[in-house]
Amino acid sequence: MDTAKELSEDPNSEFKEKDNEDIAVYGGVSADHQVFKNVSKKHLSVTEVIAQCITFFFAGYESVSTALSMATYMLALHPDVQEKVHADLVKIVEENNMESRDAKYWKIISETLRLFPPILRTERQAVSDYKLGDTGITLPKGTVITVPIYAMHRDPEFFPDPEKFDPDRFSPEERSKRDPYAYLPFGAGPRNCVAMRFALVEIKVCLAYVILHFKIKRCPETKVPMEYFRGVGLCNLKMSLLRWRKRGKPSC
Repeated sequence: MDTAKELSEDPNSEFKEKDNEDIAVYGGVSADHQVFKNVSKKHLSVTEVIAQCITFFFAGYESVSTALSMATYMLALHPDVQEKVHADLVKIVEENNMESRDAKYWKIISETLRLFPPILRTERQAVSDYKLGDTGITLPKGTVITVPIYAMHRDPEFFPDPEKFDPDRFSPEERSKRDPYAYLPFGAGPRNCVAMRFALVEIKVCLAYVILHFKIKRCPETKVPMEYFRGVGLCNLKMSLLRWRKRGKPSC
């Protein structure tokens, strides 16, 4: 509590976004980047600081482990993609000692989060009356708006053949064709997931190690298609066994 009060009362505590910051490594020029470009300072209340700390400690475990499980599952079902990713990582290790931020394999993380977003939906509350363009519809102040993230990510209007696992959807060329708000694995705006960068670092490090050291294969016990637990919160899959075979030792 003392730390939270210090943070909330510190006049020098700021959120500043650099225009060249790679805020959207999970899938292109993020809508958040457009929001934060105009934000120079934002003070948090004690309650907000505590809430964000709780989010880090509790929401960061299951969502990251689920994303890793789903990524390895999809790689097992798509060995051609897995081998391309492995070759990309080996090249990075040999040339950059894992210091590259431009790895092509990051696209598989983006595509995994599209098919299996950490949360199925999010909500926002209108802080004032808002008119929806030329539709003639006005959202009264206080209206709760539900954003169906899972449904949006599988909408063929934004993602053709949406059930297909296709990491190339997140190439620079393909990203430029989409509205950035069509892809929201971590929400958007000032109230997006506070642990987004932390979660992505965890996923990247763990997945890179796994792909470098193991070949992942499906086995008779692998469930296809994937089965889920019913719910309205986190996207949780039922246990599905995979076969892991150790690769030759990489030079890292």
